[in-house]
Amino acid sequence: MIEDLGAELDERFEFLGVFEDSRVAPPINATDIESSTLDEALQYLEGLLQPRNDPGRIFAKHAYDLQPLPHEEEVEVAKAMEQALECALDALSRWPEGLEALLRKCEEVTSGRLPLKRVQKNRNVDTDELHVPEPEAGEPLSPSHLWQIPAPVPGEDDDSDLEAPQAADELDEFARQEALLRHLTALPTGGAQSTTKVRAVLDEMRLSGTLLCSLDKGDKKQAEAREFTAHITRFLESRDLLVRSNLKLVVPLVKRYLGTGADFADLLQEGHIGLIRAVDKFDWRRGYKFSTMATWWIRQQISRAAPDHARLIRLPLHGVEKTWEMKRLIRQHHDEHGQSPPICWLADRLGLTELKAESYLRTMSEPLPLDVMESNPWLPEPDEADPLENAARKESVDRAEELLQHLGSKRGGKMAEKVLRMRYGIGIGEDLTLDEIGRRYSLTRERIRQIETKAIKLVRSHLRAATSSDEMVPDGSDFPLSASNMLAASRSDAGAHVTTNGPVPPTGSSPSPEPNRVDKTDRSTGNENRSTQSSNAFTERQLELLYAAKAIGIKVMTYLESGRYETLVMLAQRNSKQEKEIAAELLEAGFRFKPGHGYYV
Repeated sequence: MIEDLGAELDERFEFLGVFEDSRVAPPINATDIESSTLDEALQYLEGLLQPRNDPGRIFAKHAYDLQPLPHEEEVEVAKAMEQALECALDALSRWPEGLEALLRKCEEVTSGRLPLKRVQKNRNVDTDELHVPEPEAGEPLSPSHLWQIPAPVPGEDDDSDLEAPQAADELDEFARQEALLRHLTALPTGGAQSTTKVRAVLDEMRLSGTLLCSLDKGDKKQAEAREFTAHITRFLESRDLLVRSNLKLVVPLVKRYLGTGADFADLLQEGHIGLIRAVDKFDWRRGYKFSTMATWWIRQQISRAAPDHARLIRLPLHGVEKTWEMKRLIRQHHDEHGQSPPICWLADRLGLTELKAESYLRTMSEPLPLDVMESNPWLPEPDEADPLENAARKESVDRAEELLQHLGSKRGGKMAEKVLRMRYGIGIGEDLTLDEIGRRYSLTRERIRQIETKAIKLVRSHLRAATSSDEMVPDGSDFPLSASNMLAASRSDAGAHVTTNGPVPPTGSSPSPEPNRVDKTDRSTGNENRSTQSSNAFTERQLELLYAAKAIGIKVMTYLESGRYETLVMLAQRNSKQEKEIAAELLEAGFRFKPGHGYYV
């Protein structure tokens, strides 16, 4: 593209080493103006590569600025489109060259080169035949209204084929109408009577607006051609108005499919195609708003195109759906059991043979580019998860189980224990909603919520008593480890004694220091006292720094080391200025640095 604009590209390597300057040096004999122009051009090109200048983001931003049309205006625009097409058919019935162009299109349909669904529009269904109850004025469509709206006809705008008998009947009917139209155009001009017959045949053919727009390429010297062009222009203006006013419907639907791996711009384009199809299918006589039915056409177009754009090697739609279902089952099994499921388990859940399930499993991996293969991809990769995080997650399971058993041992605590287990999916594989738990015990949703709230307060109270420091577990906070976070983290496998997100030792396993113990020692003499203090007693300054580290997103955890508990601030790398400042303050407050991990006390 740059060469097309007249610029010459220098394809030589501008730098050889990683430490050399990558900027393009101006020619030796370049003037100051030329050097300045070159710098401005390079800065402009670099600016175009910034995310803020991405065309998709710019479009999405401006799409939300367009206001949708009220329902009354949508009806008026749809009526204008319909009237413009009717007038265009009137002009076409009197335009010989246009009829010849139409017959050439019909030949492509009958020969199989052009699908019939691209030429014909849906049959108009009378409102009386729909039997859809009209909602009150200003009342939104309820589900009872929506499900009675006829769904898109299979084969109309998707990749599925019509049933063989129905497709044959439709094509035979279209061929019969084409033959009749060809016969009428071959007859000598018979005045108004001949034009009326041609017009009636055009009505029966149910020509789509897209097809009529493609005929607007004839000689504009004839009056009929100019009249036809004027009506098509009116139709396109009305259609564009309806499309532009509903562009914001596309963006949120596109964002739902970004996880498939498809590019945002490609999905945006497919969403616009679905929106245009929805405009062509919109029937104002049915009484519902345009956005109600347009959403489904947009979603259908995006969902069918996303697998094609997401993968380098295309899979059929049923294969893509199987791989998506397989990924969901693998994730579910890993969450419940901590490991990937065997192939026989997947095959049984999907209703496939083991050989077929194995083939689908192989298609889930993306092709490997040969130019970036720096290591052997067939060797098993080491565990990328942080060992400390794995240990912390496993310790949370033990802590949660210990807390629940303590809660159930109290008087009247069995119900609270069961509610928490069901609510957070501990031991049952999945978490249940308040309504689902209430139905099991014939209780209301509000009553289950009250039991859950009371149980969490009891657990938090037990944690506070275990640490013997009210400052360590402030009521309602997430630092240190709150009861709800601990219960939520308990869906993983059990393991070592480590607690995440806060300096709280396991229940009943640490010595109980004096209540509210705070070391008031001066910083200059703090090191001697800290060497002998209990591992869960902090100075005011240390406690402030722990809260500050947690507030900026730094993980804080407590673990058992040689019979005593140590609190670790996981700040192995200090990148930002804020992290460097808090690292210096941690050292000043008596924390010690552990290479590769962070600061501990």
